Amino acid sequence: MVNYVMLYLICLYQIKKWINQTGRYVFFLQVLGTVFYTGVWSFVLFSVFLAIYVRFDETLAELFSQNVPDIFDFMPSIIILFEGLGASIIIAFIQMQYFRRYEEGEETLKK
Repeated sequence: MVNYVMLYLICLYQIKKWINQTGRYVFFLQVLGTVFYTGVWSFVLFSVFLAIYVRFDETLAELFSQNVPDIFDFMPSIIILFEGLGASIIIAFIQMQYFRRYEEGEETLKK
């Protein structure tokens, strides 16, 4: 859950900064793409880290492999990746709706 909150807050801050630096609104599809791309890469890196970390931490590897055949050792990393992709889509849609206000003139740019 902390990853999702961090992704939301960091993207919110960066896009507001982007709007203030350029002095114009950012198209809502650009917001969608930027947030989704950021979320995908962050969860891909986290999944790779988890897959590597499990190889070195025997306790965590044992916890993951309880009642699961050895062929599915990589499954927790894949589950984290798919969960992160889904959360990235949701966060991207939330951000897209939030920043649409600038495009529709509901809020002006503050300089």
